[in-house]
Amino acid sequence: RWRHLSAVLIFAMPCFSCWFRILPHLGSGTWADWMLYSFKGIFPVGDQLGSFEFPILWFVTVSGCLFIGLDYPLNDLTDVGQQIIIRTVSRKSWFISKCVWNLLNSGLYLLIGSITVLIAVLIAGGTIELTATPDFVTDVVGLYLESPPPVWETVQVALVLPYLTIAAYGMLQMTLCLITKPIYSFLTCICLLTCSLFINSPFALGNGAMVLRSSLVEEGHSPAITAVVCLSVMILSVIVGTVRFQRMDLLNYEG
Repeated sequence: RWRHLSAVLIFAMPCFSCWFRILPHLGSGTWADWMLYSFKGIFPVGDQLGSFEFPILWFVTVSGCLFIGLDYPLNDLTDVGQQIIIRTVSRKSWFISKCVWNLLNSGLYLLIGSITVLIAVLIAGGTIELTATPDFVTDVVGLYLESPPPVWETVQVALVLPYLTIAAYGMLQMTLCLITKPIYSFLTCICLLTCSLFINSPFALGNGAMVLRSSLVEEGHSPAITAVVCLSVMILSVIVGTVRFQRMDLLNYEG
């Protein structure tokens, strides 16, 4: 889908921001450094609402996949999808296939974004490494690191948890589209994502894609709990969506 190319523009925005930050005083950093910056997020707001600054780049990066995958399942349902359902004689199989598509869509979105960041790093003279640089992360990302964290933890924070968060929101949005209008399901997910900025909890979907609230921070959220929350949202969305889809009147459906 041509709409996936918008991921290039979406991830290019934090890259440009990162580029301007490193020019005056730092080296180019690594690919891991730039990915951490792309999913930087914000520190817990707490009671300091007066100093709250909306993380627009993070917000657009996380919510971009919702825009890309908003209309596909339902447009397919109003096009050739009904013919496929009739021939397979299984609504459940059709909906499960859309769930698989959703997971792949989130993966493709993050893959395109990661390649975009990688190209930006190479242009800036950086290195293709999965090791976070303490000086870069401290001065640019705003997260103090005494020493480079393990590679597996960096990958977990910069790639795995953001993917699970984005996929969970995509699955939730698709299920809500079966209950209400697509625009309302999109706005609901946007509201939930906004609420995660003010709720510092791994149970608030969205915190998992914030580096400044991750396990790299001393009082950050447990990655295991964050992953379980994302997986639970996905599983619940599949169950509710399957039940709802089996009871829908497809002939009179209007997306």
